[in-house]
Amino acid sequence: MEDTKKQKNYGQSVLLALLFALLSALVVSQVVARHQSESALTREQQEELQTYQSEVDALEAQIQSQKTEINRLESQYDMALQSLREGNKEFYELYKKYTDDLDAYRVKAGLTTVQGSGVIIRLDDSGLVEGSIIHDTYLVETVNVLREAGAQAISVNGQRVLPTTEILCLGPSIRINGTREFPPYHIYAIGDPEVLTRAYRDSSIYKTIVAQNLIYDVQTSSSVVINAYSGNYKSLITKLFP
Repeated sequence: MEDTKKQKNYGQSVLLALLFALLSALVVSQVVARHQSESALTREQQEELQTYQSEVDALEAQIQSQKTEINRLESQYDMALQSLREGNKEFYELYKKYTDDLDAYRVKAGLTTVQGSGVIIRLDDSGLVEGSIIHDTYLVETVNVLREAGAQAISVNGQRVLPTTEILCLGPSIRINGTREFPPYHIYAIGDPEVLTRAYRDSSIYKTIVAQNLIYDVQTSSSVVINAYSGNYKSLITKLFP
């Protein structure tokens, strides 16, 4: 009977050993499979990165080539102007005048970003008196005063004011260039700071704003930046000349 018991224990030990070996084999196979999968993924990622890097290198080479070509053309243009200035001064002066006029028209049309001295006017509704709010006409009159005072460029809340710009009331907001803008309104104008400030403070719209206890602030700046018009200029022209 003792021998039977020993045989039974031996059989259980063998079975446990086999189970342990089987589990060990499964664990090892899973670890190997996972390692192989991670290695394959890493290889794919490396290949993808190499592809992206090759594309980046190609684009950088193309950009550098374009810069070189631009520099060459600019140098050629400068040489041509120099030759024109020395060989035909009368024609050069005429060319320069038309170029300067074109640049001035581009500024008036809002096609270029402008930077220079000017004023920054802030207008906001008043919480002290009921009904004291900034109306569209207040912005229109302010813009007109600045224009008459010689402002080269004007923007309201980042919207470049064009000859075709509409400033219309739209509920609690004011529509400018088709975009709804809310108070406070920041009006940027480039021009002689003293002339613009004096013209605005002497205007009837300024007196109206003060009388209605609206919030306002007028500051001069030596570095006012007004961005070019970012909308669709062609659609504006289509509205004027359908």
